[in-house]
Amino acid sequence: MKQPRFLDVGDGGHDSIQYHFFSKDLFFAARVFRTDSLDHCSAWLFDGRTRELLSQSDRMKQSDKDHLDISSPTMQIMAQDQQGIVLLKGYAPSASIQAKFTVRHEFTWLDPGGQIARQSDSVIHQPDLEAEITIEGRILKARGYCKRYIWIKTPRYCEWDFYHCASRDGGTFMWTADATFGDAKYNYFKLFLPDTPLQSANENQTYHAQNSAYGKIGADWYEASFSEIGKWQHAISSAQMDGMLRQRFGSMIISNHKGFTIETDALHENFIGTIG
Repeated sequence: MKQPRFLDVGDGGHDSIQYHFFSKDLFFAARVFRTDSLDHCSAWLFDGRTRELLSQSDRMKQSDKDHLDISSPTMQIMAQDQQGIVLLKGYAPSASIQAKFTVRHEFTWLDPGGQIARQSDSVIHQPDLEAEITIEGRILKARGYCKRYIWIKTPRYCEWDFYHCASRDGGTFMWTADATFGDAKYNYFKLFLPDTPLQSANENQTYHAQNSAYGKIGADWYEASFSEIGKWQHAISSAQMDGMLRQRFGSMIISNHKGFTIETDALHENFIGTIG
């Protein structure tokens, strides 16, 4: 699926695109968060320590292309069909990071934010990107993730708790959320195993606790336990909104009562506040 052009928001709209990549003990994340009142562009890196590379409000410009292609003096994100790049430059003298990625699988559906404006789809998940990262002279193989959601009308009050994880052999992926958008509860738990169709818990059979997530798939309850390695957070605020976004890199062990267990690299993200 082609990533749509970045939304020129107005009258309560919201567009968000985020990527993150795991390469052994290195983690890189980038995000653009657009509302009526702001563009917030962020990027951070963990390579033994947490480094905030970018956190600013430069307006991202969409090119005249018919797909996602946005840029500012410090960041570019382009995604066309199954290929794309995330480029970060100028955060330090002569420094840059580029992630080239290939989309292996994509899943789309409607979330409560999209239901407000009766959209057909509002969220895109690409859970198992194959990537090559060029970072300050090093070239690394990586596994990655993309989430894009577009809301034509935005719930005023939102909170979400989200995990994505990937095994180091690139075969197992899990992502899960426990969220509230406006008055609507929104939970999911997705498990993607090698040579197996995507498995999902029912919305009323998954939930999160502190540093953990749970989901029942078929007859089996799965537990995912998170351990933090590095953390970044930033208050995203303007005269019209006030929210706290936090992202953590760590490890996650997924297990069930039948003896299944696997250790993965993981991102944890949460947000609480207003959007506008």
